[in-house]
Amino acid sequence: MNGLAHGSMSQNKGLSNTISRLANLYHSGQHEFMGDELANALDEYPDCAELWNIAGGLANHFGEFELAIGSFTKVLELSPNTHVPYLNLGLIYQQLGNLETATE
Repeated sequence: MNGLAHGSMSQNKGLSNTISRLANLYHSGQHEFMGDELANALDEYPDCAELWNIAGGLANHFGEFELAIGSFTKVLELSPNTHVPYLNLGLIYQQLGNLETATE
């Protein structure tokens, strides 16, 4: 996914740093500390597929499946050639017992 193709270099560096911080928090299990920073980043960079992917993972972690589906769908709108959101959506639909949608 590449949501870094817009904005100035300083904006891209700031976005890159934000994505790194959020990914580190997510992978270290510190999910509860991500909300405000992620919300602010999405406000500032609404067309960044990486941020929407992180948002989907966080929503899924907290069992907010509809929010996760919306976030992963947004990733596909912004970056249709990436495979990760399809996998994540399939897993969510499987968890929800919607096997037909999961296999699409």
